[in-house]
Amino acid sequence: MMYVAVNADDPTDMVIKLGPLLWDGETEYDPGPQFRLVLEADALAVGYVYPPPEGGGDPGEEPSED
Repeated sequence: MMYVAVNADDPTDMVIKLGPLLWDGETEYDPGPQFRLVLEADALAVGYVYPPPEGGGDPGEEPSED
């Protein structure tokens, strides 16, 4: 299953921090205390967005066609 890591301390921070990560959900994996792992589909469904590509605009903004 595909997971992403989101900010564990700030629920208003809707930018995905790490991922997507292929994880079986059972093998021990600790992304660190600052992150919380959630299913990628669940995160996207509730409004989390991937950060823009390097040099891009705001997170969640569609890339420009320039």
